[in-house]
Amino acid sequence: MHIFEEYLNDENLEKRERAKLWRASIGLQAVDNLCVSNFLIETARKHIEGLISMDEVHKMINEHYAQKRKQSKPD
Repeated sequence: MHIFEEYLNDENLEKRERAKLWRASIGLQAVDNLCVSNFLIETARKHIEGLISMDEVHKMINEHYAQKRKQSKPD
């Protein structure tokens, strides 16, 4: 898995650790043949960069999927 590989040698230890955790999480999805969305990858990247907190990650994901459910409901 090559995702977030650019962070694995970052001088910032926190970025390295966040990247490792995200890679493990995404890898667990791959074990079940599940693919993560580009939205999740970009949200994870923002978290790795320290631009958003994990609380913000949760909020963004919840809002994203609530919006998707709303769009998929027939009128």
